[in-house]
Amino acid sequence: MGLGDIKGERVFEVYAQIVPHMAAIAKDKDVRAAYEIDVKAGDDPAELMIDVIGKLLPLAMTRHRDHFAAIFAAIDGTDEDGREATADDYKVDDMASARDFTVRAKALLCDRLFLNFLR
Repeated sequence: MGLGDIKGERVFEVYAQIVPHMAAIAKDKDVRAAYEIDVKAGDDPAELMIDVIGKLLPLAMTRHRDHFAAIFAAIDGTDEDGREATADDYKVDDMASARDFTVRAKALLCDRLFLNFLR
């Protein structure tokens, strides 16, 4: 689930939880610098995005892992059994969980709502 999937009154609740984490990520000068790309005529947009993600994911996996975990927990909310997700649910302890975390971090880093927050 991504930011755009949140609907109704839950939007305000989730944003109240994630804004401090998004702000912490956005304040990282290296994160902001990774988004600054020099686009020239004829550049392949897919290659440009790969370059950006190639810079951002290592930052996400090292400096901001706890922030991303808290954001994922807020977005996921409560499961079908009524259990609230916590940042501990997103610990990376093997390659499969690292892959899942990376996929979600990449999606969040490319999310329009998140990108607008960085502006």
